[in-house]
Amino acid sequence: MGIEVKWPLGRSEGRRTGNTRQCTASLSRRSRPSHTSKARRRKLLELLRESTASADELVRRAGLDAGEVARALVELELAGLAAAADGVYRAVGV
Repeated sequence: MGIEVKWPLGRSEGRRTGNTRQCTASLSRRSRPSHTSKARRRKLLELLRESTASADELVRRAGLDAGEVARALVELELAGLAAAADGVYRAVGV
């Protein structure tokens, strides 16, 4: 998979086409979530099954970094396992 980036002349990378240069870059995609990512999601889901919580509360209760919690919450929401309303998360379909 590649993306095409164009910018005005004067930059040093890519190849020249008209008034712009082009650069094609590959984006790597993880085919599977890591085991630690699964463990984080599992931990947060367990906490949400116990009670609803804000992201800040989950950071404190799980002992995880705020970024790790945010990522895991998005993954849980996309999987249909968690939902948020008014800044409070809850487990879904449990």
